[in-house]
Parts: sequence; C-alpha cells; structure tokens
Amino acid sequence: MAEKAKEFCALYNISLISGERDLDNHISTEKQFREARLRFFWHCTCSLNYPIITAHHVNDWVEGYLLNCFRGQPNRQPIPTLTTYLGISILHPFLLTRKRDQK
Repeated sequence: MAEKAKEFCALYNISLISGERDLDNHISTEKQFREARLRFFWHCTCSLNYPIITAHHVNDWVEGYLLNCFRGQPNRQPIPTLTTYLGISILHPFLLTRKRDQK
C-alpha cells in the first residue's frame, strides 16, 4: 500500500509523508495503533497547516457500523467526514471499494 501511495503522489505531484511502526514499541490493540497514528499525524503537521487525509473503504464502514450497533448506537455515523485531534483536521474520504480490492 505504501508503494501505491508513493506512486499516486508522484504522478500527481503531491507531497507525501510516511512512516513505519517502531517494532520495539509493543503496540497490540486497535486503540494503541489509533493513538500512535494520531501522534504521528500530530508530529508531522505541528509546523504545517495542512489537513491529514485518511481514506476508508467499505470494510471500515461496515466494521464501524457493527461496532456502533453493539454499543447500542446504530444511528451514529460510523466514519465522520471530518474529525479533529489536538487542533489537526483529519479528513476521512470514503472509498467505494473493499479492503481486498486495494492490492
């Protein structure tokens, strides 16, 4: 996926900042991964005034919807279009593809 992102950004002359997980850091839960991503975003953008864009596919939406149902909130939007974290705007465009189609 990282190579595809690099190719896309190069094709359209878009700046790309990427990173990899520190294997010495023992992250094991989804919450820990999410918090690590948000910290990475914050460190990347603290000197810039750009939004972060994270794309989501059909599987993400279905998973979010089911989790909301289990929590008793079936009418809650699974993936909001825009969120903020420590003053950073994070846009979540929705891809009309399934996760397995992303290869």
